[in-house]
Amino acid sequence: MIQNMQPYRLEAFHALKREYRKSVIIGGTALMLDFLLCFFTFWLRARNQSAGLLNESTDFFRVVFIIFALSNFLVVPLLQRLILRPWLTDTAYKPIYRYPERWPLFIGKLVISAILIYALSAFPVVLGVVLYFLSRKTADFLLLAGIAVICLIFYFPRYKQWENHLREV
Repeated sequence: MIQNMQPYRLEAFHALKREYRKSVIIGGTALMLDFLLCFFTFWLRARNQSAGLLNESTDFFRVVFIIFALSNFLVVPLLQRLILRPWLTDTAYKPIYRYPERWPLFIGKLVISAILIYALSAFPVVLGVVLYFLSRKTADFLLLAGIAVICLIFYFPRYKQWENHLREV
Protein backbone atom coordinates (compact mmCIF):
# COMPACT_ATOMS: atom_id res chain seq x y z
CA MET A 1 0.00 0.00 0.00
CA ILE A 2 2.80 2.42 0.85
CA GLN A 3 4.48 1.85 -2.52
CA ASN A 4 1.36 3.11 -4.34
CA MET A 5 1.24 6.42 -2.46
CA GLN A 6 2.38 9.60 -4.13
CA PRO A 7 5.76 10.96 -2.94
CA TYR A 8 4.29 14.19 -1.57
CA ARG A 9 1.86 12.21 0.48
CA LEU A 10 4.60 10.04 1.98
CA GLU A 11 6.62 13.11 2.91
CA ALA A 12 3.63 14.62 4.71
CA PHE A 13 3.14 11.53 6.82
CA HIS A 14 6.87 11.25 7.59
CA ALA A 15 6.87 14.87 8.80
CA LEU A 16 3.77 14.15 10.85
CA LYS A 17 5.35 11.09 12.46
CA ARG A 18 8.54 13.01 13.31
CA GLU A 19 6.60 15.78 15.07
CA TYR A 20 4.33 13.27 16.79
CA ARG A 21 7.36 11.57 18.31
CA LYS A 22 8.57 14.90 19.68
CA SER A 23 5.12 15.54 21.11
CA VAL A 24 5.10 12.13 22.82
CA ILE A 25 8.42 12.96 24.47
CA ILE A 26 6.91 16.20 25.79
CA GLY A 27 3.87 14.26 27.04
CA GLY A 28 6.11 11.72 28.74
CA THR A 29 7.93 14.57 30.45
CA ALA A 30 4.61 15.92 31.74
CA LEU A 31 3.72 12.47 33.07
CA MET A 32 7.12 12.19 34.75
CA LEU A 33 6.54 15.58 36.38
CA ASP A 34 3.27 14.23 37.77
CA PHE A 35 5.06 11.21 39.21
CA LEU A 36 7.79 13.40 40.71
CA LEU A 37 5.14 15.53 42.40
CA CYS A 38 3.51 12.36 43.73
CA PHE A 39 6.85 11.17 45.07
CA PHE A 40 7.47 14.59 46.65
CA THR A 41 4.05 14.59 48.30
CA PHE A 42 4.46 11.14 49.75
CA TRP A 43 7.97 12.01 50.88
CA LEU A 44 6.53 14.97 52.80
CA ARG A 45 3.84 12.71 54.21
CA ALA A 46 6.48 10.23 55.42
CA ARG A 47 8.19 13.03 57.32
CA ASN A 48 5.00 13.06 59.43
CA GLN A 49 4.21 16.74 59.51
CA SER A 50 0.78 16.90 61.07
CA ALA A 51 -0.69 20.38 60.57
CA GLY A 52 -1.34 22.10 57.28
CA LEU A 53 -0.59 25.72 56.51
CA LEU A 54 -4.22 26.70 57.05
CA ASN A 55 -5.79 25.91 60.36
CA GLU A 56 -9.31 26.63 59.14
CA SER A 57 -11.29 24.55 56.70
CA THR A 58 -9.99 24.09 53.18
CA ASP A 59 -13.36 23.02 51.77
CA PHE A 60 -13.58 26.08 49.53
CA PHE A 61 -10.18 25.39 47.94
CA ARG A 62 -11.01 21.70 47.63
CA VAL A 63 -14.23 22.41 45.74
CA VAL A 64 -12.65 25.03 43.46
CA PHE A 65 -9.68 22.80 42.62
CA ILE A 66 -11.87 19.77 41.92
CA ILE A 67 -14.18 21.84 39.70
CA PHE A 68 -11.15 23.11 37.80
CA ALA A 69 -9.76 19.58 37.42
CA LEU A 70 -13.09 18.21 36.18
CA SER A 71 -13.57 21.14 33.82
CA ASN A 72 -10.51 19.93 31.92
CA PHE A 73 -12.71 17.23 30.41
CA LEU A 74 -14.67 20.02 28.69
CA VAL A 75 -11.95 22.61 28.15
CA VAL A 76 -9.36 20.35 26.49
CA PRO A 77 -11.47 19.27 23.49
CA LEU A 78 -12.83 22.81 23.14
CA LEU A 79 -9.32 24.28 22.94
CA GLN A 80 -8.26 21.60 20.50
CA ARG A 81 -11.18 22.45 18.21
CA LEU A 82 -10.47 26.16 18.48
CA ILE A 83 -6.84 25.68 17.52
CA LEU A 84 -7.67 23.43 14.57
CA ARG A 85 -10.89 25.16 13.45
CA PRO A 86 -9.39 27.34 10.70
CA TRP A 87 -7.91 24.19 9.18
CA LEU A 88 -11.12 22.22 9.47
CA THR A 89 -13.25 24.89 7.79
CA ASP A 90 -10.86 26.04 5.04
CA THR A 91 -11.74 24.01 1.95
CA ALA A 92 -9.29 25.72 -0.41
CA TYR A 93 -6.39 23.47 0.60
CA LYS A 94 -8.05 20.09 1.12
CA PRO A 95 -6.53 17.55 1.40
CA ILE A 96 -3.61 19.34 3.00
CA TYR A 97 -1.03 16.66 2.26
CA ARG A 98 -1.10 17.84 -1.37
CA TYR A 99 0.18 21.29 -0.37
CA PRO A 100 3.65 20.88 1.19
CA GLU A 101 3.94 24.59 2.01
CA ARG A 102 1.01 24.19 4.45
CA TRP A 103 2.33 21.14 6.34
CA PRO A 104 4.50 22.93 8.88
CA LEU A 105 1.68 25.25 9.89
CA PHE A 106 -0.86 22.47 10.30
CA ILE A 107 1.50 20.06 12.04
CA GLY A 108 2.60 22.94 14.29
CA LYS A 109 -1.03 23.48 15.29
CA LEU A 110 -1.31 19.79 16.16
CA VAL A 111 1.82 20.03 18.33
CA ILE A 112 0.51 23.17 20.06
CA SER A 113 -2.79 21.48 20.83
CA ALA A 114 -0.91 18.45 22.21
CA ILE A 115 1.23 20.63 24.48
CA LEU A 116 -1.90 22.38 25.78
CA ILE A 117 -3.45 19.00 26.48
CA TYR A 118 -0.38 17.94 28.45
CA ALA A 119 -0.22 21.19 30.42
CA LEU A 120 -3.91 21.28 31.28
CA SER A 121 -3.94 17.60 32.17
CA ALA A 122 -0.91 17.87 34.45
CA PHE A 123 -2.02 21.03 36.26
CA PRO A 124 -4.48 19.31 38.66
CA VAL A 125 -1.54 17.46 40.19
CA VAL A 126 0.05 20.81 41.02
CA LEU A 127 -3.26 21.91 42.55
CA GLY A 128 -3.29 18.65 44.53
CA VAL A 129 0.15 19.42 45.96
CA VAL A 130 -1.02 22.93 46.91
CA LEU A 131 -4.10 21.47 48.58
CA TYR A 132 -1.91 18.95 50.40
CA PHE A 133 0.25 21.80 51.72
CA LEU A 134 -2.86 23.62 52.92
CA SER A 135 -4.67 20.73 54.57
CA ARG A 136 -2.19 17.80 54.84
CA LYS A 137 -4.90 15.44 53.55
CA THR A 138 -3.51 12.86 51.19
CA ALA A 139 -6.96 11.95 49.88
CA ASP A 140 -7.34 15.41 48.32
CA PHE A 141 -4.02 15.07 46.55
CA LEU A 142 -4.81 11.55 45.33
CA LEU A 143 -8.20 12.63 43.99
CA LEU A 144 -6.71 15.48 41.96
CA ALA A 145 -3.79 13.34 40.79
CA GLY A 146 -6.22 10.63 39.70
CA ILE A 147 -8.30 13.13 37.73
CA ALA A 148 -5.14 14.45 36.08
CA VAL A 149 -3.91 11.01 35.06
CA ILE A 150 -7.35 10.03 33.70
CA CYS A 151 -7.51 13.26 31.71
CA LEU A 152 -4.00 12.76 30.37
CA ILE A 153 -4.73 9.17 29.33
CA PHE A 154 -8.12 10.06 27.88
CA TYR A 155 -6.89 13.01 25.78
CA PHE A 156 -3.33 11.88 25.01
CA PRO A 157 -2.99 12.47 21.25
CA ARG A 158 -2.92 9.28 19.21
CA TYR A 159 -0.96 9.05 15.98
CA LYS A 160 -4.04 7.70 14.16
CA GLN A 161 -5.94 10.85 15.17
CA TRP A 162 -3.19 13.03 13.72
CA GLU A 163 -3.13 10.91 10.58
CA ASN A 164 -6.89 11.26 10.20
CA HIS A 165 -6.60 15.03 10.65
CA LEU A 166 -4.00 15.15 7.89
CA ARG A 167 -6.22 13.10 5.58
CA GLU A 168 -9.42 15.01 6.35
CA VAL A 169 -8.04 18.50 6.36
